[in-house]
Parts: sequence; structure tokens; C-alpha cells
Amino acid sequence: MNSDIISMYSEKYGLYPYIFKSIYNLSLKMKSIDNLYGNEELISRKSIVRFFSTVGKYENEIGKDLYEFNRVNMENLFIRINVITKQTFENRKHIIKNYMDWCVDHKYMTISDEQWFIDFVYEDLFISDFIKLRYFKSFDELLNGIKSIVDYYSPVDKHRFDIYIIAYCLSWFGFSAKEICKLPAKCVDYKNNCVILNGMKRSLNEETCSFIRKYMNTDGYNTKNAGYEYIDRLYKQSDLLIRTLVSKDGNYWKPADLQTQCSRIATDATEKFKANEPFRCHKFNLKDIYISGCFYRIYKYLCKTGKSIDQLTVSELRQISLKSITSMSKANFVSNYKNWASTFYA
Repeated sequence: MNSDIISMYSEKYGLYPYIFKSIYNLSLKMKSIDNLYGNEELISRKSIVRFFSTVGKYENEIGKDLYEFNRVNMENLFIRINVITKQTFENRKHIIKNYMDWCVDHKYMTISDEQWFIDFVYEDLFISDFIKLRYFKSFDELLNGIKSIVDYYSPVDKHRFDIYIIAYCLSWFGFSAKEICKLPAKCVDYKNNCVILNGMKRSLNEETCSFIRKYMNTDGYNTKNAGYEYIDRLYKQSDLLIRTLVSKDGNYWKPADLQTQCSRIATDATEKFKANEPFRCHKFNLKDIYISGCFYRIYKYLCKTGKSIDQLTVSELRQISLKSITSMSKANFVSNYKNWASTFYA
């Protein structure tokens, strides 16, 4: 790929070169963007460029342009790019259809080649397969997933993954990565299995509190280097629950770093699990675990009261799920919940 062309587009759109390197059939895609969206604001054109960059990873993988896709290719793409809700599906389909219409006009495909995509609907997607790889059914399932990751690494010191395990568990109970990183250790009430922060009580469970207590009784953990020599990894003295190592810069974890590390250690393990192993390719993104916990709390409440989620107000959803939900975001949250519930508790 001509680096001068990439540099030219990078400068024109104010985007990093790697974004354009990922686009499959770059010249054709950029020509279509100029023709279809040339009169729109730069920010709108940037979003289309980023979308083509995202789908380009899958196009490059199978060696096909979007206009050459069949139904199976398209289903796999939509799952790959995290299309769960009908609203997101319609948005992504609209962008692709505009591109296909342009390809028909420029003789890259015929209208009959496009007909199957015109008829392609949200219900054609196997959303449940995607949900099972992203979310968790219950806290017990999350614990089993965590155990499978730790077993895969078989660390010389069982405390090596304490921080990540605590982050996974606290995410389930409604704590954001930012809250986890800034949570004072003294706020954990081991007797009542909760966190008391700024006068507010946040419930945990016995397993999580027990694990945190054991972690707080350590001052670090051991690892082995390439020469199989034991190395002490000591924590810095801190009032925070999530401590940093003496060998690292900074006195506290950054939320983005914690999320990245939690996802990385899980992905590096689960992608190597055998095809018949549970949690193969399962994601352990803190935000997804957080949402799983939100959905589970809603589910248990609905089972207890006999209500349906459509009967709950925005205020009730916020109170039960512990998630910040607005009138604007309610429909999307409810739709996602229904997909989660029908997948795990049909």
C-alpha cells in the first residue's frame, strides 16, 4: 500500500495512518466516501472512515470486499463488530447499504447481487452466541471463568492475579474501573460484606470480601524470571485497595490501564483454550462484567416481584441495577437486557 496515499488521507482527515492501513480496498472505499459524504461535516466523514477501518480487519481476514460478502460473511461481521441491539444493527446496515448502492452505480456489483442484503434483518443474527462470549450469567459463572484463567497460567504464587480478580468481582457489584482504582481499603466492611463509601453502602458477597481480606494480608507476590529464579514483587504502601508494585511508576492504577490489563490476561488465556473447553474466547472486559452484574440484579428483582422490565421506571432501573440510566438510554438498556435474559434464562 502506497505510504504517500495513506499520509495524504491521514492529513486530510486528521486521523492516524494505521486507521487507513486497516481499510480493505482503500482507494475504492475513500472514493465512495468522497462521493457519498463529501458535502457532510468532517466529523461525519471521520466516523465512516473509522467504520471502514473496523470492518476492514475482517475483510482482510477473509480476502473479500463488503460488496462481495454473502450472508454468512455478513452475519460473522456484525457479531465481530459487537452489533447487539437493533438500533446499532440498523445504523451499521445503513452505512453498508449506502456503500453497496454506490458499488451498484459504479458497476462493481449488480442490484440482484445486493438483494439478499436488502432483505437482511436483525433477527438473522445469532445474537446469543455473541452474548455468551461477552457477558456472564451469574457471579458463580464469573468465578468459574476466573478460575479457568488462573489455572491456565498456573502461577508459582496464587496471589499473582489478586488485583485482577478483585477488579473482576467489584465490577460485577457495580463498581466502575475509576471507582475501583480510587477505592480506599478501609471502606471494605468484612463483617457485613459491603463497601461503605461517602456514607453509602454498596453490597458485596462473602466470597469477594474473603478474597479481599486475604489479598490485604499480603505485601506482594512471587514470580519466576527466564532463568527460573524467584523474584519478589512487592506492593507500595498505600491507603488504596488496589496497590501498585514498588517496581512500577506512580502510586495508583489508572482506570484505562486496569481495564486493559484485565482484558489482556484473560484474552491471552481464553484464546488458547481448546474448542470444547468452557470460556474459550470469552471476553473479560470490566465494562461487560459490570453490565452483567447490572442485568443479573434486574433479573433477580423481576423474579422476586413478578414484574416485567417494561414496567420499571428509569429511577427503579437505576436503583436496582446501580447503573446510571437516563430516559434517553433506557430503551437501549432494556433491549440489551432482554437479549441477555433470553440467552441465559430463556
